[in-house]
Amino acid sequence: MDSYSDIKKAIQIGMSNACEDMNNFCDQPERKFNAEYLFTVATARAISELNGPPADPYHIKIEQSTKLLQRDCLNPFLRQTKAKPQPGATIARHKHPIPNVSRNGRVDIAIYADIAPSSYLGEKPLCVIELKGFNPSKSLVLEDVRRNLEFHRLAGATGPSVLSFSFFAALHSGAPELLEDSLSAQKKWYKDLLAQLGEIKDCALEIDTFTVSLDSEGRLEEELHETVINTSTKHHYIGVIVGLRKLAVAT
Repeated sequence: MDSYSDIKKAIQIGMSNACEDMNNFCDQPERKFNAEYLFTVATARAISELNGPPADPYHIKIEQSTKLLQRDCLNPFLRQTKAKPQPGATIARHKHPIPNVSRNGRVDIAIYADIAPSSYLGEKPLCVIELKGFNPSKSLVLEDVRRNLEFHRLAGATGPSVLSFSFFAALHSGAPELLEDSLSAQKKWYKDLLAQLGEIKDCALEIDTFTVSLDSEGRLEEELHETVINTSTKHHYIGVIVGLRKLAVAT
């Protein structure tokens, strides 16, 4: 099971489904796309399709509190492996201050799983997903990716964060006449922007750009008893997924 690839693919499906739904709602998905609701729900539903019995293997938490998530990212306890254990050899997470991420609030989706082998008893955070709608500002992109990186870098008395990977995903408008150029330009936009995070040695960073929806000519419509091409419906919706995979994950 490749959880990283499976969940990334589910995010792509969620993007496509959300665009299709919003187009059916108002015929203007780019202008009225409600990312914080429709995109989140569509993605969560796509991830749920990976489960067999209910919530197995993935427990999907929408709008998870950052305070709960940052606590759960650390192992509940650490047992010292000495031949003769000393009193107090077990270090409990809750007895020590939990480090905070820089921006409190909620994450769009947190995925928990109980995947063996692991020294973490019970389900643990596997993945964090932040989602944005069309053409988010540079500041919003940086805020979300930076916080995802912070979840990976949490560390406390019981060891480093157990979070395996995270995603940021957003939609952008491209030129339908310049398909490959639009995809390349959008990837470069993210690469240049994320360089502001500095050198990242503890996580592998991946940027994927792909076409979510494309109409390079326009939609055929009936008007005054004749068929016309509505060129205003031409579009190229680009999906972007920024993945972070921790290079050394606590077990």
